[in-house]
Amino acid sequence: MNVSNILNSTLFILNNIVMSSSTFYPELVDKFIGLVMEYIHLANTSEAIKTSEQSMRIIDIGLSTLFYVFSSAISISQSIEVSVTYAERGTYYFMEYIDQLNKTGMMQTLDCTDVVKFVYSKTISELYGGGNTTSVNRLNETSVTNNNVGDLRVLIQLLGAIVDTVLWISNSEITHMQRLELAHMYIQPMIPILISIQQYVSVNNLTHIFNGNDAIQLIRTMQEIVVNMSYVEYSELLETLIQTFKKIERTKKLIKLNDIRLYISAYYRGKNMCQILEFEHCKTISEVVKGWK
Repeated sequence: MNVSNILNSTLFILNNIVMSSSTFYPELVDKFIGLVMEYIHLANTSEAIKTSEQSMRIIDIGLSTLFYVFSSAISISQSIEVSVTYAERGTYYFMEYIDQLNKTGMMQTLDCTDVVKFVYSKTISELYGGGNTTSVNRLNETSVTNNNVGDLRVLIQLLGAIVDTVLWISNSEITHMQRLELAHMYIQPMIPILISIQQYVSVNNLTHIFNGNDAIQLIRTMQEIVVNMSYVEYSELLETLIQTFKKIERTKKLIKLNDIRLYISAYYRGKNMCQILEFEHCKTISEVVKGWK
């Protein structure tokens, strides 16, 4: 199960969603970020994950599971509080499953389907009525309407795509500690900025110029085509993009990110960052990004 593939297939829905103030939930965004940060911390301190040859795959499966439990819980319970509670449970059940495999020397037998079934049996099945639902009823405080559930699930998909992209799980050169730094430094500021811009362009029917999907795909394109991008270079790229998105949010002056992505694909492919700087006659990555129009 690869979260990137799953999220890519649904992100196009954003172009047709109008996130008005009534359907935009800052609380959901804040709590989602908290869930991701907690999971990254747990993964970073897990000896089972850090010492495994499949560490990147395990982290990816854990993120996929977290996103699915949270999204499914929103649909079933229509409650942000309940969804957060079950997503937290799912994270700890996932870590418990991994630790048990490690202790019994069976880490090599890790099967994505098995771990997801285990976590679901402890979380989603209860929401479907397979367990004691008293806790669900008691927690059902921050509820949403049926009409808003679809918007919330799309919002969660966008959040998940941002997290998955920024962490760049497929890059094995990024260490666990560096990935933790990426989560702290870039996920927390990037999510509310992109959500805010998405809300503005959706309400004003400007998604043909700028949308969250294009922003995510721009970062992924750089990941895919730039040769041997170092952690330092990647961090500078993310920092500059965040500053660019902040300026867009503040000034409402949109840029056509898809056109920039096509330019990058045509002229940066196969080059390392030093070669790109030389090609663009720039001294820093920041100058390169600022030159994109």
